[in-house]
Amino acid sequence: MLKKIIATARKILPEPFIGFILALARPVHGFTGDFLNYSDALSHCKGYEDKSIVKTYEQQLIKSLSNSNDRDFFIEDRSIRILSSSLFALNRLGIVKDAKILDFGGSWGNHFFHVFNRISPQVHSEYVICESEKVSIELSKIESPFKFICNLNGVADKYFDVCLASCVLPYLEKPFEILTEISRTSKYIILDRMPVVREIDKNVLTVQRSFHSFRDISSYPAYFFSRKRLFDKFHELNLQVQFEWLVKEDAPFFSGSRQTYTGFLLKTQF
Repeated sequence: MLKKIIATARKILPEPFIGFILALARPVHGFTGDFLNYSDALSHCKGYEDKSIVKTYEQQLIKSLSNSNDRDFFIEDRSIRILSSSLFALNRLGIVKDAKILDFGGSWGNHFFHVFNRISPQVHSEYVICESEKVSIELSKIESPFKFICNLNGVADKYFDVCLASCVLPYLEKPFEILTEISRTSKYIILDRMPVVREIDKNVLTVQRSFHSFRDISSYPAYFFSRKRLFDKFHELNLQVQFEWLVKEDAPFFSGSRQTYTGFLLKTQF
């Protein structure tokens, strides 16, 4: 029914008015619910197996590859955080070339083009992107400087020098299990754009809905992490917090107030 209404509206209403209608729909834009398990939350949204996501990643990778030599002098705050944390970790490791980078949940490699491509190519000899099986299969068909994988099975302990996971763990079915695997395979971990809440004692599973346009409404399960639970996991895995920062551009409403996202640079035991 919703699809029919949207299709009809696009035929008879001007685009500015559609934008106004979209603004009125804001109450369902964002995070809702408190689900008992991932499958229950997934039943209320599209999830990451939506075909449009894979198609978008393919288009973005091809576009980024064609413009890979055009470096913009402007750099976003999030890129500065990732770049400075990466350089700090590589400096501590004494690495000036041939670094092995894992971009967990790295989509089409956007962090490479916005961040790591600003570093001398000799620094990173291997850039691996871990994505869903469907994304990994399709993007592996495109010639690029990346290796796409869909899990960390068979990866040697501490193989990667730096692992980046930006706004990834909240959208995984078993985020703490993945954090365990990342800490096994990596020496330093950058967790950026993490929804961490001090006032809750348990991790809360919601559904996030994002309205990009009337034709593009995405939705997926999303966690808000209890700070206590998260730091208990850090302690269990012997992860040492080197830096912590606030992500001021990400501050969604949750439980009646805005929650500013957090980022961490973590050192593993090696």
